[in-house]
Amino acid sequence: MKHVYKNEEIDQIILDESLILSISWKYKGHPIIEMDIDWCGQEDMKELDYPKLQTRLIFEYAGNIDFNFKHVAGKWNSGALEITSFAYSRDNHNNYAIVFTFDYAPVGYIKFECSDFYFEITE
Repeated sequence: MKHVYKNEEIDQIILDESLILSISWKYKGHPIIEMDIDWCGQEDMKELDYPKLQTRLIFEYAGNIDFNFKHVAGKWNSGALEITSFAYSRDNHNNYAIVFTFDYAPVGYIKFECSDFYFEITE
């Protein structure tokens, strides 16, 4: 079973403290960013079997990408990016500005623009 939360529907999902495990840049007639997520889950979705879930974020027509990471001396790096915050804003042309921030090892951000985005939960 697949659950899909599109654009503003993602407000129902808590991404903070989840991990970005991998990022893929793809081209299927247009640029796409796909992120595999180790999602922490949330209390109001107890019926899901979290250890068996596959979760990912997909961003369509992604561009204008800016990212910056800095490894802080003495801090352990898990190999994944722990999401401190996820935010988006929509412009007058219905395009989205996406911002991920990371406050742990590594510290930094990912910013880009896209036309649509989805959070997929596959059971």
